[in-house]
Amino acid sequence: MSKIKVVIIEDHELMRFGIVTALSADERIEVCGEADNGFSGLNLIKMHNPELALVDINLPDIDGAELCQKIKNDFNTKVIILTADKTQDTVTKAFKHGADSYCIKNLPKKKLAEAVYATYQGESWIDSTIGKILIENMKNQPKAARQTSKISHKKECTSGASTLSQREIDVLQLIAQGMSNEKIAAHLYISIGTVRSHVHRILQKLNCENRSQVAIKAISLGLVETPMREENDYVQNLLIA
Repeated sequence: MSKIKVVIIEDHELMRFGIVTALSADERIEVCGEADNGFSGLNLIKMHNPELALVDINLPDIDGAELCQKIKNDFNTKVIILTADKTQDTVTKAFKHGADSYCIKNLPKKKLAEAVYATYQGESWIDSTIGKILIENMKNQPKAARQTSKISHKKECTSGASTLSQREIDVLQLIAQGMSNEKIAAHLYISIGTVRSHVHRILQKLNCENRSQVAIKAISLGLVETPMREENDYVQNLLIA
């Protein structure tokens, strides 16, 4: 198999060096370019046509989410957001602008390579801390905001979420945990083709464009269990009580 070509767009030199070093250690990955700003990164993508771009959200010349949107509009390149910014607004904005995966910068280098490979295969790799961030954000909402969330939740249900079958909810829970189609198939003892069919229907019913958006919407609406299972019931109560 040919190597996965990756471009790194990160303005901090030391961090960029660490990312390049970590990914270059994996024989499946080739770092074909690195840039310290967004527009230089776009030029590299145009030059090398990589399968993946790792993009910092805070760049000196352009917002990382906006850069992500430009990449998705103009190139056949998947985007992994790699950043220290874990705020809900930033996470949500990144996925709305087309990000395929979202990683936190303190990710172990082995996990970073896994995220690259999973994203290359068409999966969405979502850092396990993101679910916790969304949960904490909702727990800290004032009562009025929680009431708004409750109303929004009901609207979502009437517009598609309530039509999910039990099996689709099972698949949705595993998507939110970051599982690939292969892992979901093994976990549920069903074929990969069946998983793909379920994922396609889930995307349609929740009006999402990709698995990342599905996972974020599902967690934020309290539709599924998150990696922090012990807090999930509390989040459900915040949303629908």
